Amino acid sequence: MADKNLIQKSTTSKQSSSKTAKSSVDKKSTTKEIKPKQKAKKDPPKWVSNLMSKIKSRKLFVATMVTLFLFVLTLSIFVGVFIAERKTANRVYAYSQKANTIVGYSAEYLGTVKRNIPSEVKNEGLERYPKYGYTLSSLTTEQKQQIIDESIRLTSNSTFVDVSGRRPFQTYDYMDENGFLYLNNGDRVMKEDTEEQWQLYKHTSGVGNYLGDVADNEPG
Repeated sequence: MADKNLIQKSTTSKQSSSKTAKSSVDKKSTTKEIKPKQKAKKDPPKWVSNLMSKIKSRKLFVATMVTLFLFVLTLSIFVGVFIAERKTANRVYAYSQKANTIVGYSAEYLGTVKRNIPSEVKNEGLERYPKYGYTLSSLTTEQKQQIIDESIRLTSNSTFVDVSGRRPFQTYDYMDENGFLYLNNGDRVMKEDTEEQWQLYKHTSGVGNYLGDVADNEPG
């Protein structure tokens, strides 16, 4: 009897537990989740959206203009520096205040050559020529230019330039043992008015330079 009572109690307890489980399931099934309703987002007024779009477009415009300005400024600086360097490279510095300075010089003597000294002293027939230590005054502009041109004739292409850094005309590049003048391509340098070849000679203005003359026996 005792066993039967235990079996009945266990069954009744199982039944009661199953009933409570069912009831809890039923309660869960009948319980609905209530979610808070989300408020719908309202679009901003039309004038606000127009204002925002205008601000964005203005920012984009300003950024574009600033970028363009910086590009043009950088390009202008580079062009200015390039032009300044070109002008400086071709600039001849001539100052009104000049001073004499001592310049060092060193050279190596490789030997001497026999001098072929011209016996005749002559010129190109101008009325007056400068003399060392004296001022040649009252010359016309044409006379001055004639003296300068005659002096240029006595200098080679590689040793004389005018104030602009260029030669006004071609003279000669080298000479032979007798003083006849040639160009680098081998052509002879001819006088304009005659068919005579130019030849270096002892010029009138070359006498008495620096208050003295080079002795004829001085080695070359």
